[in-house]
Formats: sequence, C-alpha cells, structure tokens
Amino acid sequence: METTQERVETVETKETVKGTKRNKIAKGEIPPFAKKMPEVYTNLIRIIKNNAEIRRFTALGILNYLKQKGIINGEKKYVTFKWNKFVVTTDGWSREFSYKQAFFINCLVAAFSCFANSANKTIEDFVNSEIVNGREEITPDAAENIVNDIKDSKASPVEGEEQTQTETETIESNE
Repeated sequence: METTQERVETVETKETVKGTKRNKIAKGEIPPFAKKMPEVYTNLIRIIKNNAEIRRFTALGILNYLKQKGIINGEKKYVTFKWNKFVVTTDGWSREFSYKQAFFINCLVAAFSCFANSANKTIEDFVNSEIVNGREEITPDAAENIVNDIKDSKASPVEGEEQTQTETETIESNE
C-alpha cells in the first residue's frame, strides 16, 4: 500500500517530468506538430504568440466581438492562443475557434492599430517628460525617412551579421 509520502513523491516526479517535457521546446521555436502546418499559418500565429501587446489587444477584440454577438457572457473571460486554434474561456466554459475565422483577422488588424496608438502615446509621454535637448529633431518626417530607409535597406537587423554593401557605403560616406 502506498503511503502519503510516496504519493507526494510520485506527484512531484510527474510534475517534474511534465515540466521537463515543456522546456524542450525553446521560446520562439515551433513545436513539432506545428511544423506540419503551412508556413503562412505559423507565421501568422507567431505574430500573436511572440508579441504580448498584440496578443492582449487581439484578445480584447475577440472578447468584445463575441460579447456583442451574444456568444459569450459572464465575468471571468480570457483567450488562450494555441498553435492550431484559440480558446475562449468564460466562467469555466471553453469554446475553440479557428484562426481562419474572419472576426479573428479583423481583431488582429485592429490590435495593430490599437498597439500603434498605445505606443505613440507612450513615446509621446517619454519625449515630453525626459527629452530636454533635441525635441525639434523628433518629427513625423524624420520617422518617415527612417521607415523608407529601413524598407530600402537589405541589411540584417541582427547584431553580428555582415552589413550589405549599401549600408557600408552609407556609413563610409557619413564619416
């Protein structure tokens, strides 16, 4: 017969094994089952899974949409984004939805707009409270020029990778 001590050790072992299994997939990597999915699908899901603010705004959009349509109601609501679906849980009841739902795409697009507005407000607050010298250099035109430069650049944004010829020439001409 198993004692309480042995049961506790068994539970701890199971939790450790479960935790170890979960840690095998590094953050940002695609789990093996998702590698069988089309690349456009996994790229879309990575946007959600790798960006906390986009995930938050998308979840808020989903919950608001489903509430307005009368599909969900209740106090405790949240969205869990998985690799092959998202799950909406309300007061303990869960419902699964496909990423192919039109309302999901609308909520994702709206999340980027909300994120841009939120980021703009955060940056504006920072500039107003922290930037003393050089405020006149912070303009929409300067930002737009940088956006265009980024679009035109073939340089890798990853530190340590080689610069392209265009970027090297630009650096040399500025010196």
